[in-house]
Amino acid sequence: GDSKQMPPSQFFSSTTDSITLLNQADSVFKSHLLTWHYRSEHPKLMQFSNQHFYDDELCYFPSVSDQNPIELLKIRNGIFEDGKNINEAVRVAKMYESLLKTGVRNIAIIAFSKEQEKQIEKEILKLNLSINNELLIRNLENSQGIERDVVVVSVGYGFNTGGQFRMSFGPLNQDYGANRLN
Repeated sequence: GDSKQMPPSQFFSSTTDSITLLNQADSVFKSHLLTWHYRSEHPKLMQFSNQHFYDDELCYFPSVSDQNPIELLKIRNGIFEDGKNINEAVRVAKMYESLLKTGVRNIAIIAFSKEQEKQIEKEILKLNLSINNELLIRNLENSQGIERDVVVVSVGYGFNTGGQFRMSFGPLNQDYGANRLN
């Protein structure tokens, strides 16, 4: 296991007591970092995690492409209210529609909250698009280990209707928040 990745989640349940086999093994066995990362087709996909969680010790295969695999879209008119950002969810649904038009089918959409996940589903359905087995829509708590050709991440957080940006990031502010981010 990897103690820097997300443990089984208790965030949305009523109990927070969770001791995993990995936690127990850490107290008995010496840990050893497996340095080869082979799941990502481009080193930039692991650059942040390698730098901030693995002390730049991960090694990966050369990229299969010179193209940057990460694109950042800022939603300037987004409002974060009631655990969701509707304008961002609309933009994510339109992005999904655009991807389908280009022939991409193996897609995951990961939202940082359950409310944002549900809002994105609503916006996709409003566009009369189907949600089938080729599309995974998950929240942060249920996304570890999934692999898709294209992954869209919806952070959702932003200014509220009063123009304030609260530094409350749900599960990321809780125990194992860094592991969730990784």
